[in-house]
Amino acid sequence: MPDQRDRLSLCSGIEDLPPELYREICEQLEPRDIAKLRLVSKKSSEVATPCFLSCVHLIFTTESFKKLYDISQHPVISQHITSIFYEADLLEEQDRTEWEEWVYDSDHLNRIDEDRQEVVGFEDSKESKHASYTQKQLDRAWHRYQVELEDQKVIRQRGCGTEMLRASIACLPKLKTFRMSMAEGLCDRSHYLVQALGAGLPDASGKHLELYPRVLPQLRAVLLNMQHAGIKLETFACGEVSWRIFQAPEKDWTAFAATLSRVRNFKIRMSTTGAEFRECRKFMKSGRCADLLSQACNHLRKLEITLASWMEPRFGFKLIDLVAEHVWLRLSKVALTGIETTEDILNTFNASLPYDRILYAQDIAGSIAFARANKNRGILTSDEFEKIEEGFEKVKKEWEGNTFEAREADEDIHTANERRLCEIIGNEVGGKLHTGRSRNEQIATDMRLWLRDELRKIDEYMVDLLRVMTSRAEIEIELLMPGYTHLQRAQPVRWSHWLLSYGMAFAADLQRLRETIKRVNRSPLGCGALSGNPFGIDREAMAKELGFEGLMWNSMAAVADRDFALESIQWSSFLMSHVSRLAEDLIIHSTAEFGYVKLSDAYSTGSSLMPQKHNPDSLELLRGKSGRVFGQACGLQMSIKSTPSTYNKDLQESVEPMIDCVKTVGMSVQILTGVVSTMKLQKEKMLDALSPDMLAIELAEFLVRKGVPFRETHHISGRIVALAESQGVPMDKLSVEQIQSVDDRFDDDVKQCFNYERSVEMRSAKGGTSKASVLEQIAVLKDLLESKDAKLDAWGERWKNEDGDFS
Repeated sequence: MPDQRDRLSLCSGIEDLPPELYREICEQLEPRDIAKLRLVSKKSSEVATPCFLSCVHLIFTTESFKKLYDISQHPVISQHITSIFYEADLLEEQDRTEWEEWVYDSDHLNRIDEDRQEVVGFEDSKESKHASYTQKQLDRAWHRYQVELEDQKVIRQRGCGTEMLRASIACLPKLKTFRMSMAEGLCDRSHYLVQALGAGLPDASGKHLELYPRVLPQLRAVLLNMQHAGIKLETFACGEVSWRIFQAPEKDWTAFAATLSRVRNFKIRMSTTGAEFRECRKFMKSGRCADLLSQACNHLRKLEITLASWMEPRFGFKLIDLVAEHVWLRLSKVALTGIETTEDILNTFNASLPYDRILYAQDIAGSIAFARANKNRGILTSDEFEKIEEGFEKVKKEWEGNTFEAREADEDIHTANERRLCEIIGNEVGGKLHTGRSRNEQIATDMRLWLRDELRKIDEYMVDLLRVMTSRAEIEIELLMPGYTHLQRAQPVRWSHWLLSYGMAFAADLQRLRETIKRVNRSPLGCGALSGNPFGIDREAMAKELGFEGLMWNSMAAVADRDFALESIQWSSFLMSHVSRLAEDLIIHSTAEFGYVKLSDAYSTGSSLMPQKHNPDSLELLRGKSGRVFGQACGLQMSIKSTPSTYNKDLQESVEPMIDCVKTVGMSVQILTGVVSTMKLQKEKMLDALSPDMLAIELAEFLVRKGVPFRETHHISGRIVALAESQGVPMDKLSVEQIQSVDDRFDDDVKQCFNYERSVEMRSAKGGTSKASVLEQIAVLKDLLESKDAKLDAWGERWKNEDGDFS
């Protein structure tokens, strides 16, 4: 057929193909084949020993068997081919419906190839559908059939038949699997395959055939041809149309049962329809199933059931129960895919690689330091250490290049890195790496290294935030706004004073952070599983190499301790409480009701429905993320509160919240910095929000300066507020006479109390809202940002007099 395409994939046991071999393969292929060629070649040509890593896939078109033969003659490649996957797609999508109807027609299925005198089809139990066909449909179907026969002659002429395939297989000493996936169309080609496999894959060699039929005619023909060639089927994958085989006439069933009775792996693939499940259950309950499985009980070892997404787990377990009635004593593995068995769930439950893979660099650094220490103790030679170090550098590059291929057996980052190292440098040297070391100390080391580095990044982010806050506070120091208590307007303050109230909170957080880092930065490496290292390893040298500032001095405490992680998350809770409060203030200040600030478009979004909306999404997320961090602090505290001495698996629960919390906090601080640095202040809105009643305290303080007790003045100022309300005028519009009618100790100077600028400047004590006081607060924060230690106690030095006492 003109549109016919065969696809042949060769999977070799090597991923690290030498460059010269790569070029040699490419020279044998046509340009259209090279476009489909996927070779992974990382090793340089000067490396002498081959490294068996993952796999190479070669995908061919058209003259598949000829190219397979060419590859099989290659002295190097042929030694590494382990699997061949053969798929035949004979029809384009638009032709499939009519073609299936045609091949099911009994007049065309019941045919014999006169040249080979071999059965390639048999009578279908379906009734003929001639009456429903138009002449045009029959003519088109017959034409395609004739074209397909002509195509078979071309294949034979090109030498792509039985002898070519048999010769190819004979040259592949490591070939273990030949997998066939037959698609729509006629199955004449399967005859060539099974004839060749009959000679090339005898059972005694341990090789096997996997059959993945997708259309009923292919399944029937291939099974008959297999029986004729004497091939034993290793794996049978039963899909949607495959269930029809179990409804075949009795004369054909005997042949099928003989072929399937020795199947070792039985794969049931469920489709997206309930009809197939019902057909499956009918067969499972039938006498034929009982006979077949009774014969297979001596050979069946693995049953896999793949469920459709809509199916509930109970469907799979019902199928297993039906099969187990016959083969329960013989099955060594029963697997459900689409849902997971208890064993699969436990493996997933136990594995930490999905989240601790982020520790790859720290794990590699710790392993190299440990290997160096072992070399210094004579456990490793210098050459062995160099191989380990070079191997780990390659592993690290794979992680960095996102080409590291994790395996199902990789439980955590430690086993993944060590497994990959052994694949690169061999088990003889790689197997020595773990001498005297435990994963208990590894994970504690990795966590501390990663956490230290990430907390230092957050330190830098917080310094950036404080720089932005001090800069804006200094530039916009003249701007006044209402200060609030209970979310009620209270007194006028400088906007800078309000902003610095959070700056001081973040400064305290920065101090706590730097103290936390010191406790995190202590080395547990070399403590073993719990009792210490038996080879006298130099722990201090390893700690120095990894940048630790000290040691964990008790090996049992070192592997059990997760206080450093908990303290870091609890510190994060302090920080995020301040972040959340600032976010809440800014959310309120950005509303139309307040209008004090306008967020940048980069940190807000519009509404999908209401075009006038300007939603503070960034701030709302910051407020929401704080709850996430608080929950992680509580969760980790509960996880580790009752663990007995030294390491327990509970401690694995410290890794994920630590990673998530630190990443959340790091992003939060950066986003908050962006919000604060880009938001616009609405000066007019702030000034309009100031009102004379906020200056009532000024009236009380006016009389205090005249010697009147504050409790009395507070009562007097309250009466003036009530007078203004009764008159329906702002308090500053009352005349001096009206004020004196409340208390005659007021004089003409009382009017100066109704000045907002004077009010804020009266708060001149250290820490107040006067300009001088705010500038001093800015200076204090600048001192902190210039200090590497960031000790808040040192801030007070600028306020001490020469005698060392606070003035």
